[in-house]
Amino acid sequence: MFMRTLHEEQQDEAHPNTTFSFSPGTIDTDMQEEIRKSSKQDFEQIECFQKLYETGTLKSPDAVAGNWLDLLADDPAGAPLQYSSFLDFKGFQSR
Repeated sequence: MFMRTLHEEQQDEAHPNTTFSFSPGTIDTDMQEEIRKSSKQDFEQIECFQKLYETGTLKSPDAVAGNWLDLLADDPAGAPLQYSSFLDFKGFQSR
């Protein structure tokens, strides 16, 4: 909501900033591996993170970086953009 508000406020500026939200979901990092090794006593949501790993739904850091770069490349300098929100890459197809 903050970024959407910032976008709306920027529309009246002489040189508005381009804003968008990017939430890639859960990424398969070393931290995720440590979380999966935890006990339920130490981390109540451990089963959720273990299931993400077991079902292959964690995103690789390379895939997330590639999507991020594709999003940035789709914004030619000076082109007006509408506010966008990219959550778990829904509605966005990587090139």
